[in-house]
Amino acid sequence: VLYLKNLSPRVSERDLVSLFARFQEKKGPPIQFQMMTGRMRGQAFITFPNEEIAQQALHLVNGYKLHGKIL
Repeated sequence: VLYLKNLSPRVSERDLVSLFARFQEKKGPPIQFQMMTGRMRGQAFITFPNEEIAQQALHLVNGYKLHGKIL
């Protein structure tokens, strides 16, 4: 599970799906996205099928700029 913070209010689940689509295994379970709301807005949890894929995704998004904000 990756915890993302500092998300722009403009970021949608569709944006996250596009960003992490390359990590979806063809025959594996789907990557799950949970966007936080209310006081937790601007944060999300992303669940990957295994730790190795989560580590690869972390290296991709750490410092990535999405809708003008650095993740």
